[in-house]
Amino acid sequence: MTTLRIISGVWAILLIASLLLGACGDGGKSAAEKARQDSIRIADSIARLEAEAKRVQDSINALPKSIAQTLQLQPNLSKLVAALQTAGLTATLEAENNTNYTVFAPTDSALNVAKIDELMKPANKARLERILKLHVVENLLPAANLKNGMKLRTLAGYDIAIKVKNNKIFVDGREVIQADIKASNGVIHVIKEALKPKMVLQ
Repeated sequence: MTTLRIISGVWAILLIASLLLGACGDGGKSAAEKARQDSIRIADSIARLEAEAKRVQDSINALPKSIAQTLQLQPNLSKLVAALQTAGLTATLEAENNTNYTVFAPTDSALNVAKIDELMKPANKARLERILKLHVVENLLPAANLKNGMKLRTLAGYDIAIKVKNNKIFVDGREVIQADIKASNGVIHVIKEALKPKMVLQ
């Protein structure tokens, strides 16, 4: 942490200064003892500053994050994050405007199978946007609200079907492998494969 490195550097400077000032005094045991006490006081002060810096950083980390920010924290969704940025959809999933979204997020391996790198080329931006919007529903739908037989209208304008079987959730046949990643403006469900209805790919 940058703050802690700065504090540690300040501590070292103050400690050296204290020792030098002690050495310039009347010498002997009293100077050495003063330097020792000064170093203890400085170390205590630095420890308190480090603890406060950690508390502040922990508080920042605990603040609610948007869907876009939460996706960035998931190690297996980096391809989706890059694709959303390329398609210009990151701002939509960052917005805190009382609109909630449910994102069905394909993993990196799923997007590799879907040849996402090809879709991220400039000439394919419109097609990429349509495919990504197929994974987003404008509504807050935690796993408990996803019922067998439901049809959900996506931002792409097409419906996707929910199936629940043996306590597993499927979205257009794609299994949800991690549900209910909460965000300040919605929820994320990780799916095993990307959604690719033929009508959207044209």
